Amino acid sequence: MTGVICINMKNKALQKFLIVLGVTLFWLFVWQIVSLAINSAIILASPLQVIASLFELIQISSFWLSVFNSLLRVVLGFLLALFFGTALAFLCYFFKIADAFIKPLILLFRTVPVAALTILIFFWISGKEISVIVSFIMVMPVFFVNIYNGLKATDIKMLQMADVFKLKTHRKIKFIYFPQIKSFFIAATSTGIGIAWKSAIAAEIISSPKDTIGYSLNAAKLWLAMPEVFAWTAVVIVLSLLMEFLVKKVLKLWDRRKNDNSEKHL
Repeated sequence: MTGVICINMKNKALQKFLIVLGVTLFWLFVWQIVSLAINSAIILASPLQVIASLFELIQISSFWLSVFNSLLRVVLGFLLALFFGTALAFLCYFFKIADAFIKPLILLFRTVPVAALTILIFFWISGKEISVIVSFIMVMPVFFVNIYNGLKATDIKMLQMADVFKLKTHRKIKFIYFPQIKSFFIAATSTGIGIAWKSAIAAEIISSPKDTIGYSLNAAKLWLAMPEVFAWTAVVIVLSLLMEFLVKKVLKLWDRRKNDNSEKHL
């Protein structure tokens, strides 16, 4: 029975992979046809030109330095947003006075444009740290809103039962609130990673700190090197998807280990 289930899961995974591959190849084919029709690499580079440009880039040491610097700043901004967004959500949920003061700030962060924020911060600090701060400010509301909504959706009966048994606050958080907000946290993580990359790269393009992806994108734009612009854009997309995949894997492993420990205690 277990073997049949494994085979079915493998078949479904293979089908999903083939569908994704087929759709990807279809749009690459459309892209190639359109680029041939336009016949101008400055307006629209072809997939083959982009691949060739990417192959040239990965052989240069400055490419890997730029990738490392941008990745480091995105990860730092994302982690700061995760921590402070989650912490502020709990603070506002448990203390109404904090909710009154913090909610307007979150609303401001959600509505401020990336470009305006980058230019404003550029007056105060050097260009190297701007992308960290911008990605933090852009992503933090995502975690705050999702976690806060998850906390508000907690089953009131579970909380009443916890009060009857005089469960301490830290145990309520561990056994009631954390399981409740898990799906909200995963959703925030998936959305937040994409926003972190978009906002950080946009900030790098505007502030142009050297040896970053944003700086290289801006330089390629100035030189009208469209294949290189597409190549750097593809790098950002791949890094964003890879980071999301790794974070989800870590969360699944953590959740599995936690469940295994719970079963051992039982």
